[in-house]
Amino acid sequence: MRGLVTAATGRRRHNAKDRPVSVRSVNVVANTRRRNWLDTEDNKMNFFFRKREFPSAHTAALSGAFNDDEIAALEGFSTTITLSAGTDFATQGQTGQEAMVVLSGMAGVVRDGKTVAEVGAGDVIGELALLSNEPRSATLTAITDVQVMVLNRREFASLLDSCPSLNDRVQKLADERQSA
Repeated sequence: MRGLVTAATGRRRHNAKDRPVSVRSVNVVANTRRRNWLDTEDNKMNFFFRKREFPSAHTAALSGAFNDDEIAALEGFSTTITLSAGTDFATQGQTGQEAMVVLSGMAGVVRDGKTVAEVGAGDVIGELALLSNEPRSATLTAITDVQVMVLNRREFASLLDSCPSLNDRVQKLADERQSA
């Protein structure tokens, strides 16, 4: 068998001398070309300091609740997941390991068997357990399919450290929820 079979086409790849071409050699050539392209100052500046021309996928969902810097920080620290309707994604009394920001959908907040609130796009949830180191104060159940940005304890602390304005708002929100 001559050449390597590529996954995308199922065909063998050969160089000009009819020798097999490895994926590594193709990557080396591509990286060399990129480095050569970046050697010119104009290209280097454009590559590293280009502005985003299009808003991120989360900007529309979060623009009413967060400013651009906070959205960028959220995107950098979090992982986005989708939960189907009826899923419990936080249970009252359990230790909280993560905070979440709702991107889309609706979730019910149930405390002691009674629905006390509904949360939707832009709402921060699960922060109280992380800030107070106490068990979850309510159960969260997805009413519709819900997409959330999840932050573990370390990511949440890093996010709050990097965005003082968000830190102030989350602290105020936690205080309000704790007194309710």
